[in-house]
Amino acid sequence: MSNKGTQYSDANLRDLVLEVKRSSASFYRDIWGNTDRFEELPPVDRSVFVAVPLSKRRYAEGRSLVKMVHAKEGIFLSEW
Repeated sequence: MSNKGTQYSDANLRDLVLEVKRSSASFYRDIWGNTDRFEELPPVDRSVFVAVPLSKRRYAEGRSLVKMVHAKEGIFLSEW
């Protein structure tokens, strides 16, 4: 699997999923359920991101880039 030229192994993706699920933020954990496999994660509709503030979706502290997304469902913040 690749993302913008970066290669991710199955182990790295699984580690990422587990790290997010262990965070204090329950947003992704609630949506993802019991799966630990990246390939099995359900898509998240943009309307869900519009309804939940970024502070409730944040799973890690540190430097990041926050973008304002203008979508037909509404405006929401996305953090990278």
